[in-house]
Amino acid sequence: MFKFILEILMLFRFNKSSSHKPEQISRNYHRLMLQLKTWETNHYTPDLNEEYFRTLDIETRNVQIFYNDFVNNVLIPLEQQPTTDLPEFITREDIFKLLSFKIFMPLAPIFAEREQWMKRIAGTDGKNAHASESYNKFKKIFLNSHHKFVIEENLSHFEHGTLKYHHEWLTAKRQIAKEVKSLRALQENWKEKKNKIDRKKAAALLDFLDNFESIPNRLRSREEEGFKRTEVYKKALSTDKLKAIELLNQHLFDYSSPQEELTERMKLIKALYENNILFEQHHTPIGWLKNQLNIETVLDKKLASLEQSLKAAENALNSYMEHRIPKTATISTELRKEPEKDSIALPEENKSPEAVSENQNTSTSNPEIQPQTNPVQNRKNTGKVYLKVQQYEENLRRLGVFTPKTPPCSESLKKDLTDGNRISL
Repeated sequence: MFKFILEILMLFRFNKSSSHKPEQISRNYHRLMLQLKTWETNHYTPDLNEEYFRTLDIETRNVQIFYNDFVNNVLIPLEQQPTTDLPEFITREDIFKLLSFKIFMPLAPIFAEREQWMKRIAGTDGKNAHASESYNKFKKIFLNSHHKFVIEENLSHFEHGTLKYHHEWLTAKRQIAKEVKSLRALQENWKEKKNKIDRKKAAALLDFLDNFESIPNRLRSREEEGFKRTEVYKKALSTDKLKAIELLNQHLFDYSSPQEELTERMKLIKALYENNILFEQHHTPIGWLKNQLNIETVLDKKLASLEQSLKAAENALNSYMEHRIPKTATISTELRKEPEKDSIALPEENKSPEAVSENQNTSTSNPEIQPQTNPVQNRKNTGKVYLKVQQYEENLRRLGVFTPKTPPCSESLKKDLTDGNRISL
């Protein structure tokens, strides 16, 4: 009996590992491309005037299954392969066929974030991509896509040779969000228990998670208060309040402190281990015995995983900053040298759970695969993004599908920070 069980386990291990072999990835890919061809034959009515953003008359559920299958059985396994280049069976024609259908548009920012896929699309590296007809075709397709600004940022990294490091940094941030989501689920589970101790644990863990996710806002509030104490702001406030507000908005728009966020979050985890309710092994004889026997709790494992994710994110950030785009090309996560302010305590704020942005498309099974953006309100009228938006609106206006409204006046950031002004990992 023992031999039989061992054989079953070995078979499971073999099947699990074989799913990531190149031959299996190839079979999965060709199966999906055949499915797409069948859909195109049976559920699409050709339109001579329509080349992209085409519509397939199939159920959303089937599209979701296809999308998840492609991500889980092709895209992710390919990233786990030792080679950095895409296999030859993935052709540029297949990629453009996928992206020609409206239902698969969420794949565009996924491809744009990955260097190996962009090299296949362009047929060359990023430094020579501007001369590639297929690369320029890819850019043109998504000129009026709602993924436009995310894709543009990724393509800027591709052209500067920094896309690999940008992708690693984004992946690290998504992993942190995934770990936090897992801890939220544990907290919800404890909260539903009838056991009084579990409910106390739920309250303690909730307090930690709220503090953990509020760190970006607290750092931002501290930066706002610090800027309000500068002579530049005080002078503007005494002569022209609107000018002072504009200066403050621009300063906060440029503000970014991912390194400090990671540091503060790591400190918070270290402090949590001193919590008597959550970690009895540090404070009671029975807990000490459990510790000697190396008995790990669910919380131990989840916190250790979160801690490892923070360390991985720090390494990814350091690598990203070493290869970042020059200041002439603006990017959203670029660090800015800040004045000495470590002695200023973080301001307290009302604790409330904040949703972790993990995905931009309709996929629910793979939220970590999508890049994320954090729009910032009250942007200065002369900023690069503002001009891009104006150009984008102008294109839509020419098509007769957009009538711009007069933008409201800038409001003071003295009120509580809105979700649009939050910079989160």
